Amino acid sequence: MEWKKYQAVDNKEKRNYFKGKVLYNDTLHSHFGQKPTPLLCKFNGAIVDRIIGDMFFHLDDQGGISHLNALNLFKRNEGTTC
Repeated sequence: MEWKKYQAVDNKEKRNYFKGKVLYNDTLHSHFGQKPTPLLCKFNGAIVDRIIGDMFFHLDDQGGISHLNALNLFKRNEGTTC
């Protein structure tokens, strides 16, 4: 929403928009090089199949492209029984 407001104003107002804002280079993230870390969760495969596969999709849609694509977002750990 802010981006649309920013685009609608003239150049003078665009320059004023950044006054008083903290620049990225002045933040702790830029100094310490913090990178986003992925969230890794381990679930029993049956739970994923049940919740994502069965509960989020109507019975008529199970086995369809959307259903299979949603389930493909979850990867099984090789060599585990989960």
